[in-house]
Amino acid sequence: MTDHPANLEQDTEDDMPPILGSWRNLYLLVIVLHFILIGLLYWFTQIHA
Repeated sequence: MTDHPANLEQDTEDDMPPILGSWRNLYLLVIVLHFILIGLLYWFTQIHA
């Protein structure tokens, strides 16, 4: 298997996330949603304790 520039360019396009344009933005969204979920579960626990 050889690494021609065309192959490397195609691999880069395939490595893009499906939404938000970059992996950094996607990971940031996941972290923010994680903290929101933790906050909501904590709030729910306090309300119904």
